[in-house]
Amino acid sequence: MHSKITRLFFILTFFAVTTAFGQKSNLSVEGTVVDTAAAPLAGATVVLLQRADSVLVSFGITNDNGSFLIKRVAPGDYILQVTFVGYSNLSKDLTMAAESINLGPVIMEPASADLAEVLVKSEHIPMAVKKDTLEYNADAFKTQPNAVVEELLKKLPGVEVGRDGSIKAMGKEVENVLVDGKEFFGKDPQVATKNLPANAVDKVQVYDKKSDTAEFTGIDDGKKEKTINLKLKADKKAGAFGSLKGGYGTDNRFNGKLNVNKFSPKSQFSILGMGNNVNEQGFNINDYINFMGGMSKMMSGGGGAMRLQIGSDSDLPLDMMGGQNGISTTLAGGVNWNYDLSKKTEISSSYFYNRIQNEQDKSIFRQNWLENDIFSTDEQRDQTSKNENHRLNLTIKHDLDSMSQINFRSSLSFNDGNSSSLSNTRSFQNSTVPVNQSTQDWRSTGDQVNWNSSLVYRRKFNKKGRAFVADLGLGISRQNRNGNLMAMNSYFSLPSDTIRQRQQTEDNGDNYRVSLAYTEPVGKGKYVEWNLSRQNYNNDYNKNFYDILDENTQSEVLNQQLSNKFRRDYTYDQAGLRFRLNKKKLNVNTSLSVQKSGLGGQLASVESPIKKDFWNLLPGLNADYEISNSKSLKFGYNTNIQPPSLEQLQPIEDNSDPINIYVGNPDLRPQYFHQGSLSFFLFDQFSQVNFFANLDGNYIMNPIVNAQTIDTLLRQRTQPVNLDHSTSWGGYLSFGAPLRWMGSRLSISSDWRNSRSFFLLNGAENQTDQWDAGAELSLENKNKERFDVAAGIRVNYNWTGYKENSSLNQDFTNQVYFADFTYNPTKAWSINTSMDYTVYSQESFGGQQTIPIWKASLSRYLFNNRGQLEIAAFDLLNQNVGISRRSSLNSFYEQTTVSLGRYFMVNFTWALSGFANQQSGGIHMKMIRRR
Repeated sequence: MHSKITRLFFILTFFAVTTAFGQKSNLSVEGTVVDTAAAPLAGATVVLLQRADSVLVSFGITNDNGSFLIKRVAPGDYILQVTFVGYSNLSKDLTMAAESINLGPVIMEPASADLAEVLVKSEHIPMAVKKDTLEYNADAFKTQPNAVVEELLKKLPGVEVGRDGSIKAMGKEVENVLVDGKEFFGKDPQVATKNLPANAVDKVQVYDKKSDTAEFTGIDDGKKEKTINLKLKADKKAGAFGSLKGGYGTDNRFNGKLNVNKFSPKSQFSILGMGNNVNEQGFNINDYINFMGGMSKMMSGGGGAMRLQIGSDSDLPLDMMGGQNGISTTLAGGVNWNYDLSKKTEISSSYFYNRIQNEQDKSIFRQNWLENDIFSTDEQRDQTSKNENHRLNLTIKHDLDSMSQINFRSSLSFNDGNSSSLSNTRSFQNSTVPVNQSTQDWRSTGDQVNWNSSLVYRRKFNKKGRAFVADLGLGISRQNRNGNLMAMNSYFSLPSDTIRQRQQTEDNGDNYRVSLAYTEPVGKGKYVEWNLSRQNYNNDYNKNFYDILDENTQSEVLNQQLSNKFRRDYTYDQAGLRFRLNKKKLNVNTSLSVQKSGLGGQLASVESPIKKDFWNLLPGLNADYEISNSKSLKFGYNTNIQPPSLEQLQPIEDNSDPINIYVGNPDLRPQYFHQGSLSFFLFDQFSQVNFFANLDGNYIMNPIVNAQTIDTLLRQRTQPVNLDHSTSWGGYLSFGAPLRWMGSRLSISSDWRNSRSFFLLNGAENQTDQWDAGAELSLENKNKERFDVAAGIRVNYNWTGYKENSSLNQDFTNQVYFADFTYNPTKAWSINTSMDYTVYSQESFGGQQTIPIWKASLSRYLFNNRGQLEIAAFDLLNQNVGISRRSSLNSFYEQTTVSLGRYFMVNFTWALSGFANQQSGGIHMKMIRRR
């Protein structure tokens, strides 16, 4: 039944897509924009309007030759408008009949020479190119009432918004979204795009932002971020604006959101708030990494030993990911305040808070390979967690004078949480013969404080290109954790054992860094930089495990074998030389550094300390070649050193979980990484075609891997060791182009990665090759005034091969089919529906699984469009479940989590406004020359 409904949904979506795309004419308008000397003007904006009502029909941007071509123009009367910075606007009446029109040269007259700014007034000019900035006129792109900036961006040519909210502009990932040139709640682009109303935006500016140092010194260091700047309308700075949303549904589901903004020419003040029990987290994953500050490791539970893994941003527990896993109740909010204290001083600050309570019911299946055998593990786990997180950020920029500047950044975070986990694990030889069983009841509490600050001083001199930069950083972390473990381990062939423990750990970390860089010009566009730096990281780790002798009296005794104190100190000193070549089309940055790494450690129970020094040469080469205004080629080669973690160094046998024993290795050496990449980028502003290709490779010397020893009772002992090397390489391709014959845009992407690694299993070295590949194809309509339709497919393939025993090779495939459909039959109504149909292949996992997730909503706009009443449904087929699969060096893993099921909800959104809506007689665009 579900499969029939799913097929019907996609058939109807395809029908809607073809209907929305509609039929197009074959007529076209073309020409070449030139100046009075007949020189072509690349990047001029060409707009075609209906003569009767000035409605925008189409537009284009001239290519490197000044040419433009507007296709699929229906017969009728039009106005052609051409704009270019520094030139007067040109307007020409056209009548399209039975044949296309070739205008030949379109001559632009220079504007008045004494104008530093050109003010253009027009009804529907949608965009303009000004040297390094592409500026969109927001009012030329219609959005629904109460739409947020994300909906506006979807309508801008050259800008793509992914289903996850990620943004691409001109084919490149947008890393930063500014509001009137200032950060909005830090650097997460989605906070601004998902919360600010679209009707508050006057202009959307897209450009490549240079680093703060490059902007100040004028020396291009090759570091650029694709950035969007949202220029607000003047009337939005005269009062407060925002929105308030509340919703209630079946099974007591609720969802509430608030955002209030008050901007002025000197200040920006914003408040965001939310609360729900429908697994909406409110902020993106980077915020949670900052929120948690490593807290996720200590709250994960179910592992027996509380191993220290602070600082890893890539291993958040599933309950932090939101959406599909478990059921979460969230309360979150934040305040952002930016203020220009004077012309020389800017202050930016923000505060975040979140509280997440999560419940999960998991089933975990894992299969491991031995030399000539396999064993599998089944686990059932129920866990709950509650985490509260606070984070405060402060940035102060101050110009001491016209030649020097200081920049101070500081962040303070506090995390507090608790978790409990009850699990039952069974291991089987050859997947059928039971060997051991473990039941664990794990409860933990903990808190952590992190403080990090940096002070940067920049100085430029009268000689252009001469500069000095000093950077000082300090960091402090304090972490305390307490846990209670009760575990019963049965071996079937041997007596059982029981563990009752109270585990107490304390980790105090401090770090600092100092770096100095001096740059001297040595010719036109040539610079030499001398740099020195020192960084230090140290941790004092104190672990006390107590065996509980009597549960009633809670009498306990210190377990000397599992308790200890350990100190790690890592310092590296670096001296380097860098050469930069900055030409019009070529930017080269080459460097060579000498680094001394000092690794020290002291175990309280061992008299001899760990003391090791390592010397390394670190070369680097980066080149950026601009083939043309629309094509570029980049090459990069970099090296770095990564020291072993505190956990990996501790020579303490941790047998708090007798089935999985871990012991550190004080003889570990740092890993030496060689990383190379080559990329090609193309974006044709005229045709809106973009293509990106990237190849990268990694060669790691002295890689740290886990050596495993597994006995006949399937008890595992793991210790990190260094091996000789490991390699990986991969690539990424993306292509996007308009399909003008059907009024749509096609996007295709593909990524793949191959790695060769080695690991030790029962003393024998094994080679593992892994291949991960994925491809995605999507199609969406371009004219989104009434219909907004998109559909596509994503396929991921994973293969793992074992050189020593190819019969154990494994592979699996995941497929996701998706479709989104929005229909606005009138200005007052909106219909939206979407479906994700995921297919998990049966290879290695015993059976194929399919999960269709269908959502739908109906909206009515009220009270002069300030109110929106919505009826929404989630998971109409009631099929939602969280599935996670992965393969490792000698195992594969599948986790299934009970997740939020079907519910219905009624939502009401109200647009907050402290000023009257003002309608201007025209659209104003200020074309500013960037310097």
